[in-house]
Amino acid sequence: MKSYLSETIPKSFDFANYLATSIQKSFYVVIGEAEGQSAFSQAGWAGVPSTNSRGPYFANCKAGELLLLNKNEGLSVTPIPNFKDGHGWKGGVRYGCNYVAVSALSEEHDQLIAAVILYHDIFYKLKLHHTGYWCTKEEYENITSSCPNGYTRDVADHFRTFFLESGSSFEYGKSYKEYFYYLEDYQNDIHFDFVVDNIEHFLGFLSDVTGIEPEYWPDAKENSPKAGLFVTDKKGLTIGVMCRNKFWDVEND
Repeated sequence: MKSYLSETIPKSFDFANYLATSIQKSFYVVIGEAEGQSAFSQAGWAGVPSTNSRGPYFANCKAGELLLLNKNEGLSVTPIPNFKDGHGWKGGVRYGCNYVAVSALSEEHDQLIAAVILYHDIFYKLKLHHTGYWCTKEEYENITSSCPNGYTRDVADHFRTFFLESGSSFEYGKSYKEYFYYLEDYQNDIHFDFVVDNIEHFLGFLSDVTGIEPEYWPDAKENSPKAGLFVTDKKGLTIGVMCRNKFWDVEND
């Protein structure tokens, strides 16, 4: 077996940390490659470590469940149906020999983030364009008035301002933080917006993992995302994944 741990897993772990930092959250992640019921893996906190969380326990249980299943072809997702050694928790995703397990967010969002990391690991190196934060009108006005270095790029149905992320010119290139509010009653809380070569393949993979159908927007403007998938947890918090085919250089438009 090749030394996957020394080459690929640390880069995927860096990507996991990048995602956590971009949405200002923390989660525990296990990333590995299986050979039978043995594995090369790396585990740790993405984002700011928590000392009062059982995330490490839950994430390792999910990873262990995928190893015990020992399925080296196709997609496997926890909880595994009719699996007597399973714990019943979402957040573990395996494709072939590669797997990712996430915990410390809600189970629904653990699962979504694990799927994004795994896709980045085995199919296509995702490029983050921005993370978006839904705001009330008052919150939006407070943010944009107190931070004058933003780039306002309103569209027909919502107001939006982008800020270039500080230090975002490292391995993954620059990215933005977007704050927005809609004229009508609408809320998606937080979303990632990725530049993806094959939008249908990416969202199809996320759909297979989560059981949620993606939305496609054929009338989207040139600098807008073309599709998305949104996961709402039991507390009503939504994290979305949106996609576009090319990077939009906001400050130069």
